[in-house]
Amino acid sequence: MIIYVLLAAATVLTIVIWARLRTAFRLFHLPQMPPDTSAKEDSLPSVSLCIPARDETHAMTNCLEEALLSRYPKLEIIVLDDGSRDNTSNLIKSFAHSGVRFVEGSKLPHGWLGKNHALEGLLREASGTYILFADVDTRLSQNSISQMVEYVQANDVDMLSVLPLRHKANRASALLATLRHFWNIVGHTVSSPAVASNAWMIKRSIMTETFNGFRNVAMDVRPEKAIARKVGKDGRYRFVISTPQLGVWYEKKLSSQFETAQRIYYPDFGLSGVVLRIVGLLCMLSPYVLVVVTLAQLAIIPAFLSVIIVILISLLNNWYLGVLRTNTSWMAAVILPYILVREMYLLAASVYVYKRGVIVWKGRPVRLDR
Repeated sequence: MIIYVLLAAATVLTIVIWARLRTAFRLFHLPQMPPDTSAKEDSLPSVSLCIPARDETHAMTNCLEEALLSRYPKLEIIVLDDGSRDNTSNLIKSFAHSGVRFVEGSKLPHGWLGKNHALEGLLREASGTYILFADVDTRLSQNSISQMVEYVQANDVDMLSVLPLRHKANRASALLATLRHFWNIVGHTVSSPAVASNAWMIKRSIMTETFNGFRNVAMDVRPEKAIARKVGKDGRYRFVISTPQLGVWYEKKLSSQFETAQRIYYPDFGLSGVVLRIVGLLCMLSPYVLVVVTLAQLAIIPAFLSVIIVILISLLNNWYLGVLRTNTSWMAAVILPYILVREMYLLAASVYVYKRGVIVWKGRPVRLDR
């Protein structure tokens, strides 16, 4: 009896996830917009591309090389070195002749998280009508900024967050990626909107006049989410999934993905949310376990049903990954049980490190402001 209960629960959950994803993908779909060739350069708003960096030797050069290829005419690029302990600072300075402005971060004051303070420093230096905050592992195509500006103006929004596509999807960092973006998409609500820290654009006047910079979210692990929540109350926030046409990509090391997951899961979901997600993952994992158990017991009907549900889950997973332009090969089905188990560990680990007060991000302790 318990076998059929588990299979029924997994089936229902699969259908619910499919429905949530289907709704989300429609909501976050970025319509194709033909380039606006009629807009004159003088009428375009200025944009400040602001990039906080700390210990980013591995990615800094590629990030700036691709950012400098942007065709947006009224663009300034500002990079703040947030006390890097490697050669990041010198790498940034080497791009000064190309127009990249280097800002040396100040000492981290009490009551601030490191990245939030870096974002505040970038905000003070920026002069653009819009600010595009981007991580070092974000890759922008030549027309990305132009299309983002066109979108926010066409839709009359104050803030736009873009979920990047996976860059070089055949790498282990893509094949074995965490479910951070999955939780982001399926968990979207008005009170807890989906938002991506990789690339988000906002009017500078909104940040300086309405929010007083980042001071009110100085200790928020995900300041962009708190800001999106407030902007979204007036219907002036949008979240979109990038497309090859928009050309916003990212490439994040697997170890960095694990660190990010542990840093944001517990603050984002709370204890009850973490427990609920672990239960859901166990439910989705159960058909895989039951395939082995029922075949070992020669229970033909339960084994057949388990296989059918495993196939449905695999199809759902491949569809989801296909929309994000990541891994859609047969490998996705093979490694999914491992991904589910590892995600349960990351969720539990996030609670553990915060409860023990041992969470560290890039050499700095993180305290949860709850």
